[in-house]
Amino acid sequence: MKNSIVITTALSAILFCSMLIASSVSPLADSGPNANTFNSPGLWLSVSMILIVYIIPLGIYMIGIEGMKYVLAVLCGFGLLINMSLIPVNVIHGVVTDHFTPMSAVVLVFCIATSTVNVIWYFVAFRKKTGIA
Repeated sequence: MKNSIVITTALSAILFCSMLIASSVSPLADSGPNANTFNSPGLWLSVSMILIVYIIPLGIYMIGIEGMKYVLAVLCGFGLLINMSLIPVNVIHGVVTDHFTPMSAVVLVFCIATSTVNVIWYFVAFRKKTGIA
């Protein structure tokens, strides 16, 4: 079960970072002065921070502290909230500005994939242990 949690968490981190990078190439990058643009120091700082936020609790969990599973659950919840809110923002931004590009669709795909993996993470992490006695 521990391996499943590690793999699902790593996939969630990779997809979340991919969403950030895809967003930096999409029209969302032009939406304001604080938006990350591709290959900017701000983008790589964001990606680094996300990876650190995932890696530290995951590493502690892998050492054997089971309570970190609940910290990871909160982090997956934040990721789920961010990605689920970015879906309508991306669509509304595309409709309002009349600038929905293929890269906007890629961002949507990453948001949906990350959200799906985060929901699956909960089932993997909190499923009942079954054993044959």
